[in-house]
Amino acid sequence: MKISWIAISFLWLVACTIHNTQPVTPTPTPLIDHPRDILPEISPTPRFLPAGSLEPASNQEPATIELGEPIWIGRGKILAAVFLPGARQLAVAWGGGVSLNAVETGRDLWFNPTPANLVAFDVHPQGMAFAAALTDGSVMVFEAADGDSRRFEGARPNAYWGDIAWSPDGRTIAFQFIGPNRDDPIYLLDVASGEIGEVPESRTGEGVIPELVWSPDGSAITVAALGDACPRFVDALTGEVRMALGEPGQCHYIPPLLFLPDGETIAVRGLTGGLDLLRFPDGLRTGHLISAPDRILDRLLGYPAAGGSLFMDLEGKWIAARGGYEPCYCDNPADQPDHPLVVWDLARGVVHAQLNRSLESLALRNRLAAAFDGESILMLYESGEITRWEFEDPQAVETLVASVPNRPVLPGTLAWSADGSRLAFTGIYGGVDVYDVAGQHLVYRFDPPLESPALSPDGRLVALFDPDGNVEEVYRVDDSRLLLSLQATPVLTGSAFSPDGRYLAFGSGARASVADLTSGEVQVLDPAPAVPVTVDMVLTRVVWSPDAQSLVTVFGEGSEAPEISGAIVLWKRHEDGSFEAVYAVPNAQASYTTPNLVLVSFNPSGSRVAMQSLPTNEAGQYELIVFDVEAGRVIQKFHEYRPGAWVNDEELLAFEAQYYTRMTRLNVLTGEMTIGGASDTGGTAYAPGGIFFAQADGSGRNVAIGHWRSRWVIERARLGGLNLLDYHWSPDGRWLAAVSDDGILVIWSVRYY
Repeated sequence: MKISWIAISFLWLVACTIHNTQPVTPTPTPLIDHPRDILPEISPTPRFLPAGSLEPASNQEPATIELGEPIWIGRGKILAAVFLPGARQLAVAWGGGVSLNAVETGRDLWFNPTPANLVAFDVHPQGMAFAAALTDGSVMVFEAADGDSRRFEGARPNAYWGDIAWSPDGRTIAFQFIGPNRDDPIYLLDVASGEIGEVPESRTGEGVIPELVWSPDGSAITVAALGDACPRFVDALTGEVRMALGEPGQCHYIPPLLFLPDGETIAVRGLTGGLDLLRFPDGLRTGHLISAPDRILDRLLGYPAAGGSLFMDLEGKWIAARGGYEPCYCDNPADQPDHPLVVWDLARGVVHAQLNRSLESLALRNRLAAAFDGESILMLYESGEITRWEFEDPQAVETLVASVPNRPVLPGTLAWSADGSRLAFTGIYGGVDVYDVAGQHLVYRFDPPLESPALSPDGRLVALFDPDGNVEEVYRVDDSRLLLSLQATPVLTGSAFSPDGRYLAFGSGARASVADLTSGEVQVLDPAPAVPVTVDMVLTRVVWSPDAQSLVTVFGEGSEAPEISGAIVLWKRHEDGSFEAVYAVPNAQASYTTPNLVLVSFNPSGSRVAMQSLPTNEAGQYELIVFDVEAGRVIQKFHEYRPGAWVNDEELLAFEAQYYTRMTRLNVLTGEMTIGGASDTGGTAYAPGGIFFAQADGSGRNVAIGHWRSRWVIERARLGGLNLLDYHWSPDGRWLAAVSDDGILVIWSVRYY
């Protein structure tokens, strides 16, 4: 009944969210005859001062920064789960907590948050309690009845991965972590007293992922190994080897590994496929269960890696492997291998039933838990769906029972309102949440397939893309009223409201469309003939100037294309509301949608714009172009520099494109350069005002905050030990948000001194 977690790749998640984007001619579809009657009165959004003048009140540039306590938004992903005895309740481990859920409805019976991210989970043998291992090295125990918890200080913090396992008598919890520069032993926690010991000779070495399985009598436990040594059972008191799982070159995997009801037989992946039955502890092979294909028992099938990928019925008649898709770095997500759920007749040693495919809607989602329920099998998917399969009926198909509410954050989709009051994001499985940041509460949850949010300056409106109908829809957030529906294609980094709240720029293939929100009228901005456009190109981003008088559109071949396959076009808005292309950069990193990649940056007044140019795919060819919108001409070109953030209307923070990559203030009028001490090696988020910046630290698991003048970290936003995938400042500079690979969104308030 044990499960531990390994993070799923962000790259695969992004690939799975990209939709076919053929050009569509946008047509306005107002829901009533007079949109003015339902849209809020348009009023100019107050312009926020650069971060440099937020604190203190004097005109001096702030020298340091202070972050408030972290605020966790949402539970994150479902990382692990176990059906309790009787299969009427489900214990669920989230990135930021533990819950007990009813199987019939999926609803929470209780939820208890954890103070740090969760890395491993297990359930008491009789289902009376749950145990969670956390990234801070501690262990939490939750009572199944009501969720009451106790926390035990266990190991060193900054644990990346690990495992945890209750002893068969339910009195002891074994846990083991891995992390930077550590080789932790297996720790043993006496639940009643809180005392902690360790298993002798149980250190595994850095990089060996722990997999803990107790022998039925509680006398021995597994120690994972790689290289010359095979995994083994050792005596929990002495550390003496009781049973080696194979021999070098022919080792058995620990997952899958399951003891049969006799307490003397182990089912383990066979060296030649199928399941081998081994006698404990002498290792004698006593039987073999055939299967085809053999790879259904690959350790990736228990992803997250788990001994729980094998399960049995209460009578010991059936044994099964839960199967599921096998994550891989495939060009086409549809090529992900999907392995069957296999049920063996234990007495006969043959396959009794096989579920070859999941429901179509669940085909690319892993099964995290499965259990026998009489003559059927219950399954939980990582997206929260609970399904049932009547395996005794040869004609039976998988059916949906219920869903556990689940909205982990998809990195790269964070969208702030201009005043920093609200934050929206797309869920990994679709749908959009809009949060009140200061109030720390959910304002509204929009269901799938809606995605790619853009918030109006005051956060009262949200624009969402519907990939099923190729429609861009505008809603009033507080009551979810649909105000406007427009034919569209997606902008890969999202649509954008103008800073005055009057317009919405959205996608139409490689073209941008601009809707007047008071009239519903739409005009198409076609970059040809200024730059060449093909039918395969898509709009990757749209950027408004702060005064709403200019718009930049960026288009390319999509995220899988070469980085310079696209262009940047600057549009000037005339008094009659029409737009004219006034400048174009024919070659840029237009196809990249990487978070925090700066291609375009307007100065605070909107009078000048910095744009990145890359004629050939070489760092030495970078050019930073500064265009004066009012004068209608290029005023500066800085060779081998890339844009960052504007400090004021005349000074731009940029960085060298190669070698030192030092942050440098460029005066765009005089060409004067002031070199700072910090550097930008990619993935840097600049605070408004171009003074402070955020980067992933050396571990890739925390946000390091720096000042452009210094190479020293002045503050660190800690995520609790899990991989950092996305981070953004609010437009007013008062908040910093970050997303970890377990789907948790964390925000910090920011003060400047």
